[in-house]
Formats: sequence, structure tokens, C-alpha cells
Amino acid sequence: MCGVINSNIIHQIVKPIQPHGKWGYRDIGRLILKFNIPKFEKENSNHKKISEISKKCHKVVRELPFKPEDGFRKRRNVVLIKLKEEIEEIDKIVINKTL
Repeated sequence: MCGVINSNIIHQIVKPIQPHGKWGYRDIGRLILKFNIPKFEKENSNHKKISEISKKCHKVVRELPFKPEDGFRKRRNVVLIKLKEEIEEIDKIVINKTL
């Protein structure tokens, strides 16, 4: 589920209904759960591929040298740049709607 939630496709779907506050868009975590994201099926090759990519992404992010004073936005921007190819690969799977 992490892989799908972090895809650009889901973010594009949520953005039009996302509240906008003083510091930008917010509440994406709650809004995503309103969409019908299929449950993981271990026999589904697309689900397995997204899971593999997501695990790789988690490992990469854990190893990034963030400092305690690095804010959320800085961390998010670094992660999005670092994982650009992986997120695009997940997007391709999600776009195919073969979940």
C-alpha cells in the first residue's frame, strides 16, 4: 500500500480535493484512504512488483543522511528527487489499472 500511496498518480487524484492551508496542501494521508485502493494480493504480479519497489525505497530513505534540524519539506524534496525513477515505475503500474 505504501508504494501506491506514494505514487504521483494518487497525489494527482487527491490534489483537487485537498485543503490548502498557510503552509500549502495538507491532509493527504486522510484523503487517500477515501479511495478504493485494492488490498494486497500476493499472487498479483503488479502488487508484488510495487511491494518490491516500495521496500527498496524504504531502504534508500532509511540510509539518507538527514539531520535532526532538516524540516519535512526538505526531507520530502530530497526523497522525491532520490526516488524519482522508482516512483515513475510505480506510476506506470498504477496507470495500467491492472491492480
